[in-house]
Amino acid sequence: MNRKINRYVNYLMENKPSPFCEYILCKEIIKSDRKEIEDLYNWAKQFKLYKEIEKEQLPDGSWGGFDTWQTTLYPKSKFKATARAIGRLLDLSLDGIDDPMVNKVIGVMKKYLSGELPDPEHYGRENTGKPIAIRRQIIQNLGFFEPENNYVVELRNLIAEQFIKCCEQGYFNIEIWNSIDRLGNWGHGLLGMLPYGNVIDDDLQRMLLTHHWKTTGWTHPCDLKSPDDPWFIFWIVSLESLQNFSLFGEFMAEEAAPHLYNICERVINDKGNQMDIKINNYFYHHGQYTDTRNSIQKKKNDLLLQIIRILNKCEV
Repeated sequence: MNRKINRYVNYLMENKPSPFCEYILCKEIIKSDRKEIEDLYNWAKQFKLYKEIEKEQLPDGSWGGFDTWQTTLYPKSKFKATARAIGRLLDLSLDGIDDPMVNKVIGVMKKYLSGELPDPEHYGRENTGKPIAIRRQIIQNLGFFEPENNYVVELRNLIAEQFIKCCEQGYFNIEIWNSIDRLGNWGHGLLGMLPYGNVIDDDLQRMLLTHHWKTTGWTHPCDLKSPDDPWFIFWIVSLESLQNFSLFGEFMAEEAAPHLYNICERVINDKGNQMDIKINNYFYHHGQYTDTRNSIQKKKNDLLLQIIRILNKCEV
């Protein structure tokens, strides 16, 4: 554990952590023994945050379309498409654990890839090439749970091979990438597979992160945001998309990490609960670990946990 975050962990434990907050702290930060983690998981899944996503999972294991919300079929659904629901499962640290929802969605992804089930999307004239992109996106999402799955390893090696070709000039040439991959921005997102499998060395990783630091997401990692900004969640998500690279901490060190530590200090020193923390539901519930965020203290707890999960990836 990054020892710099000890005081923030203590703050959370002393301020009525929610069941999911306690589960995530013990699993990811404190790294408690397996029995304690399983007990906390079994307790957390009794509550609303787990129940509402479980309720919307369809019998086949999906949440409707893969990356497109099928509004005509599921107009009242909160979890918009399978890929978005998977993002929420990961946000709740429901990975690497024998969870029924996770097992079902892994199963349906494998059925898509094997051809046992038809493609999870309906393609119109304007979506030429999209079936290939969706297949690759399914493999990428499967990799979050099974990084050594054969489909995942094969695609990861292909992406690494293409990426290396694009760095022969000493930097990541996105124009060459797009001409090789022929999927444009669809293929660009697959570069997130490269932290795993030791398929690129540190020099190549620096080229990739140098590019991504100014381009990832709608709000880029280099564009610091504060909790009172509605775009804060977009900035956090852009950081989270890069946090599994081994050199992530190197890129965070100059500005982003000090900025996050400063926010943590503001949280624990806000004795009067005066912090302005904006909620943006574009990523529905992302960063929410309490059943309701109906008090500043609950918002502060959620914010602090979300930040220290990132900071824990920066330093050991």
